[in-house]
Amino acid sequence: MTGSSLTWFDQPLPASEDELVAVEGALGYKLPSDYRDFAKHFSGGSPNETDFEFPDGEIEIFHASVGEFFNLHDGDERNLVRWLRRTEFFPEHLIPVAGDGGGNYVCLDYRSAGVPTVVFWHAGRPGMTNNISFVASTFSDFVGLLHLPNDAEEN
Repeated sequence: MTGSSLTWFDQPLPASEDELVAVEGALGYKLPSDYRDFAKHFSGGSPNETDFEFPDGEIEIFHASVGEFFNLHDGDERNLVRWLRRTEFFPEHLIPVAGDGGGNYVCLDYRSAGVPTVVFWHAGRPGMTNNISFVASTFSDFVGLLHLPNDAEEN
């Protein structure tokens, strides 16, 4: 199962099938099966394995992190759909699945047909051509990139 190797700082809020269907209806996108499986177990959680790296057009290797995965519970303030409704500037065809705590987001990218890839939206680069960076081909591949911060690994 995607995410079963992660440990959690804040416990996840697993999403139900009904919640997943409601989110898909509200977003207008079918969520990929690996993300759906992850959300059924780990939605809303903050992993200890926060860090990941990817090649970026601005710098050779970009170091990023996940602060928290969005949850899919309708009544929760940190719900993905509620967050998107309050956000007027988010790029079209990107669905955020996690934030880094600094205003940047890990997103499912629906700009092309087929299974969405995973990208990182650099909020601090508005108007620049490189404000969206490819991270992984699938959500499962993205989760596989997550690791403990380097300072935590040294202890």
